[in-house]
Amino acid sequence: MILKWNRKAQEDRRNFLVSIGQSSLSAALKHDEVIEAKAELLLNPLTSYKAGRVLGTHEFIISKRYVLVYRIKGDVVEILRVLHTAQAMPTNLLA
Repeated sequence: MILKWNRKAQEDRRNFLVSIGQSSLSAALKHDEVIEAKAELLLNPLTSYKAGRVLGTHEFIISKRYVLVYRIKGDVVEILRVLHTAQAMPTNLLA
């Protein structure tokens, strides 16, 4: 399995780094490490997470505040978004 971060997911990570980093750079870096480590768990084919709210996606809650939205295409796990749980689910995830 291969882990791929699409452009929007990379932007989400960057935005969270900047936002959290305004208060604490070390907290921001730790937060990003957690996101990366949790995403790598998706590479285990025995791992199963809930179906996403958008058809063709899955969701992995990585903390009380953040969720990874992803899809599986062949042997690629593609992270589509990293969302704060207070955010509305985008409807154009697969566009």
